[in-house]
Amino acid sequence: FRASETEPDLFASNNMGNNKGVDSIAGIGRFSKLLNSLRSAKQDPEQWQYQPNFLMPPETNIAQRQLQQSLMQADQLLWKRRSRASLRRHQDIRNMAVRELFDTERTFVESLEYLVQKYMRPLKQPLEFYKTKHD
Repeated sequence: FRASETEPDLFASNNMGNNKGVDSIAGIGRFSKLLNSLRSAKQDPEQWQYQPNFLMPPETNIAQRQLQQSLMQADQLLWKRRSRASLRRHQDIRNMAVRELFDTERTFVESLEYLVQKYMRPLKQPLEFYKTKHD
């Protein structure tokens, strides 16, 4: 690809030299503006002080705080109710588990008593009978 003779060569060294002076003047101008703004900031320190929630007007901040406090109080009440409900539910589950364990143990003991009456006593009787007969 060849550049035509009518179009200037943008990458030629002689074109770079021509813009160098303009760029340096613009750079100096930008630098001077920056220095001036910094100097004026030193004279007016209130401009750079931190202001919390500076995007919101003061009335909105007060209303926002009141809203947050009321929401926090509502959340606390709801949490207490939830806590009571969850404690009740926990106690109900615990009581149900204890009842289930008690019923299971009771049926186990009843089953053991049945086994003893049905099988163990008849098995012991012949031995007792045998012992008394042979003694």
